[in-house]
Order: sequence, then C-alpha cells, then structure tokens
Amino acid sequence: ALPTDMLVGVGDLYSQTLDYDDALKTFQKAIQQDPSAPRVHYYAGEALIHLDRPNEAIPEFQAELKLTPDDPNVQYHLAFAMLQTSHKDEAVALLQTIVAAHPDHAQAQYQLGKAQLDAGQYQPAVEHLEAAARLDPNKDYIHYQLQSAYRKVGRSSDADAELKIYREIKEKKREASNSQPRQ
Repeated sequence: ALPTDMLVGVGDLYSQTLDYDDALKTFQKAIQQDPSAPRVHYYAGEALIHLDRPNEAIPEFQAELKLTPDDPNVQYHLAFAMLQTSHKDEAVALLQTIVAAHPDHAQAQYQLGKAQLDAGQYQPAVEHLEAAARLDPNKDYIHYQLQSAYRKVGRSSDADAELKIYREIKEKKREASNSQPRQ
C-alpha cells in the first residue's frame, strides 16, 4: 500500500517503459486512494489512449478538467480522445476553444486543421495547419496534412513544397534510425 504520490510515480515509470497496462492499473489504484490527486486522472487517460481505449479515456480527462479546468493539455487530450470516438463535433468545438485561448498549442492547431480538412472545410484547415507547421516545423505528419490541404484549395506549388519538406523530415528520421546501434 504505497502513498498516492508514489503510486503516480510508479505508474509514470510504467508509462515511460511503454507498459501501459500496468501503468493504468497503478493509476487506477491511485485514483481509488485519492480521486482528487493532481494529474492522476490525466495520466490514466493518457494510458487509456495508448491502449486504444478512447471511450474510457474521456471520463478520466473530464475528471481531471474538474480539478484543473484551465489546463490546455488536459483539454487537448480530451478533444483528442473525442476525435477517436463519435464525439467529433464536441472535439472540434473544444479544439477551437483551445486554439482561441492558446494559439501556440501546435497539436491543437494540427488536430483542428486535420478535422476541418476531413470535413471539407479546406481554407480554415489550411490556416490551422500552417500555424501548426510554424509552431512545430519538425513534425512530418503536419507537413503531410498541410500539403493535402494546399492541394484541396488549388495551391499546387505550395503543396509540392510541403511534400518536399515532409519527405526530407522522413529521410532524416530514417537515417537517424539506421545510425542507431542495434541491441
């Protein structure tokens, strides 16, 4: 019977080693001991996302939001879980709220742009994906989605430039991966 803060630490270690099943069990024990412990619902939600259980993650992020209502990362993860389920409209509304309050949140910009692209709202998608690419220029997937959005609005040369950036980043990742010693 470890104290709650130690359980959270153990759960974090499990998460760092990608053992999300044990991480979740540990976070759930911590929640049973102290449901108002800081960040424990958030960490449980993250573990559930990694376990591809977004429907179960949603209530965890909602519980964390009651404890920390202004935390944009908790809001973002809730929106992300909602995007993985049938709550897409709620997710988009939450992402819009996050982006309005925190325009420098690259992942919220990206997910909002991607959702708008999927919904056929091409020009707003371009704006959010451009913002995400400015904020986090080394993420290949952002450039890939941005090139798709550019193609949808008829900006072929911009799309080609983004596709080139995407390929360069992917190649750098492959080279880095190939240079790592095998264990």
